[in-house]
Order: sequence, then structure tokens, then C-alpha cells
Amino acid sequence: MKKMILLVGVFAVIVAGWFLYFNEGESIAFVSLYEVKKSNLSNTLEFSGEVQPTKMYSVMSETGGTISSLNVSEGSFVNKNDVLFELDASQVSAQLKEAKLQYDALSDSAAQMTMAQGGSNVLAEEKAKLALALSQTTGYDYDSFNNAFGSETAQAVSLASSSLAQSLDDLPELSASDSLDNMSSLSLDSKIELAQLAVERLQSLVDSMTCKSRISGTVVSMNVNVGEVLSPGIPAMVIADTANTLITGYVYEKDLDGIFEGMDAIISSDNGKFTGTVSRIGAAATEVGSVSAFDNMTKVQITPQDSFNKMIGAIVDLKIVLSRKDNVLSIPLECLTQDNCVLVVGQNDIAEKRAIVTGFEDDSNIEVIGGLNAGDLVITSPQNVEEGQHISYDRGE
Repeated sequence: MKKMILLVGVFAVIVAGWFLYFNEGESIAFVSLYEVKKSNLSNTLEFSGEVQPTKMYSVMSETGGTISSLNVSEGSFVNKNDVLFELDASQVSAQLKEAKLQYDALSDSAAQMTMAQGGSNVLAEEKAKLALALSQTTGYDYDSFNNAFGSETAQAVSLASSSLAQSLDDLPELSASDSLDNMSSLSLDSKIELAQLAVERLQSLVDSMTCKSRISGTVVSMNVNVGEVLSPGIPAMVIADTANTLITGYVYEKDLDGIFEGMDAIISSDNGKFTGTVSRIGAAATEVGSVSAFDNMTKVQITPQDSFNKMIGAIVDLKIVLSRKDNVLSIPLECLTQDNCVLVVGQNDIAEKRAIVTGFEDDSNIEVIGGLNAGDLVITSPQNVEEGQHISYDRGE
């Protein structure tokens, strides 16, 4: 028994010596591996964008005045033509009432004058028509018949001729600053016309002091309160169509070649991922940073799908797929050596160098056309391993 134990010990020493002799100085590389498989490759452009409404406008008053009533508040939804606020129109309304009274008075005067003159004018016109008809049917001289009916017939014919010959150039030139009280030299018809214009102008002014919404949307900001004075051209509030949004981002000019309208886009936010479409590409570059040619960028607008509901002003991540190739054998770019080869796990866990043929490439992976098969194990960091070296590994992805 003792002899058997001694023999085993001697054999172990011989084996250990043999191993140390033939493997003196050899190191073992600990590596990660990637199993070759099929995948989808794509080149993408990633940037950020801001959610904006498709329609938005600042509500302003042309006339200005004191806010007498306010029908909305921040966050209110309004339909197109809903009344937003009203300005104090009491003074203008009084002027309108006076202008209407003056117009009515002038119109009544014209009607009374027409009634007073109407009988004689109609009689003279009828006499002229009768004289002309008799002269044509009997052959008698027209002037004789006309003289027989009286001088008013001739006057009627003369007035009719002069009325037809009158042109617009013969009408008096009127200034908008002239008041009706100083129009004594004008005809009654001109005074009526000016009075009507005054009524229309004042009515338009009164109407403009009731401000209505031009679009359907949400009041996103308010700058006025009841009783405050609103100056002309100063925004009272901002209304945006929050139900229909788009996303505006900026990309560098060098990246525009791969983008076109109609391309799909991926929108990522804290409430999920959504799809969208490139709906507009700017026609000019815009400086968005410091004074540098590299800071000139172009606006790109993305129209999101209907289910996208991020609030106005939110920042989201955008991704546009520029090119892709699906279901191809591929490996990570980090698996390639400097001479476009790879190191695979050979027999007895020895690193084996292998030349491959590559194809489509994206930001992190490359297609393998030849030299590898699905299931081969490729070392992911070949710069740390030498061909023929023993390796130790944990199978990785």
C-alpha cells in the first residue's frame, strides 16, 4: 500500500514538472465573447425637439381701452368666434347713436323732398314721352308737340340727358375729416352718403371692442384683468391649438443629406415611445449657438401620431432612421482587429485569427458577409489577446 502511494506521488510530480516545462511563461487571457447571430442594423440621427402647437396667436386689440368683461382664464378651452373679452364701448356707442340719428334725419329730408318734387317731375316726363310718340306716329314736328305740352317737358328731357352724361370725375372731392355740419355746399345725397359712412365706421369700431377668438384652442397665458387698460398692439392673452401639435428640432447641415420629408421618426418621452413623420425641413440654416460655422443648424419639424399628448413646451428625444438592413449576420465593431479580422474561440480554447468579409455598417455593428457562421464565438476585445493564446471566458452577448 505504501509503495502504491509513493508511485502516485512520483507520477504527480512528473506531470507537474512536464506542464511547467512546456508552459513556462504562458499567460491565459480572460475575455468576453459575442455569439454571431442575425440582427437588424440601422443608421440613425438622434436629436432633441420641442413640442409646439400647429396654431398659436397673441390676442391683441386694434383700438385699446378698458377691459369691461373677461370671459376666459388661463387653461380655458375656447371655440372659434367665442367672445374672449370686451372693452368699454360706452363712449363710442353714444357717438354711433348720434350718427344714426343724423343719418335718419337726412334720409327723411331726402324722402320728403322727393315726394314734393315727384309729381311734377313724373308729369313732365310723361308729357315728353307722349310728345315723342305722337311725332313718330303722326309725322308732326316733335318740337311743336313739345311746346304744346309746356316748357316743363323740355326741362325734364334736359335733366335726363345731363344726368346720363355726368361722370364720377365731376363729383366733389370730400375729406374724411369734414363734418356734416360744414357740408352746406354739398348736395343732400352727398350728405346722406357721408352720414352712412360715419355710421359704418363707428359700428365697426364698436364691433372691434368685442374681441373673439380666431381659432379653437386653449388659453395658455393671460396678461389682463377686468378694469385694466389694454393698449393697442399689446398682447392680452395667447391661445394655442393644443389638440394638434408638432415637434420642432434642429440638426446640423451636414446631416441633412439623409433626411427627406415623409420619413418616419421615433419620439421618446417619459410617457413612452411614439411614431411620427418628418413634415417639414427648413430652407435655411439658423445660428443656434456661438459664432461658429459648426453651430449653424436647420429646423426640422416632426408631426407625431394622434396618440401623442405631451404638453406644449416639453422637450422630447427624436430619432430618424437614415438607412437600415434587417436580418443579417453581424458582430459588434469592437470585435474587429486593425486588419479587419476577428479572433474566434478555436479548439482547446485557443484564440484563432480569422479573416472575414464585411458589409453594411451602423453606429455599433457591422454585417458579416463571409468568414463566420451563426453560433461562432468571437472575442470582443481582440487588442488584448494574441493569436494562439489560451483564453478563459464567460459566454457573453
